[in-house]
Amino acid sequence: MLKLKLMNKCDGKIVFNYYPEGKSDFGTVSINEKTGEIDIMNVAQNDEFGRYKIHAINRIKEYFENKKFVTEDIVAWY
Repeated sequence: MLKLKLMNKCDGKIVFNYYPEGKSDFGTVSINEKTGEIDIMNVAQNDEFGRYKIHAINRIKEYFENKKFVTEDIVAWY
């Protein structure tokens, strides 16, 4: 499970923080609003194998495809 928060929109870039297991450590991922290009700005310290990062990126890509970016979301899988 991870918490995803939209942090800001600036210069065609939308920046999200992702919080693995909802804890205080976070990683940061951005997406270009026009092209959908993803930029991994930093990986959360408690995301040793990048699994949470991948789930965050997949959800952000869904937002891009649907043209709807939410301000806060929970991503869960099993």
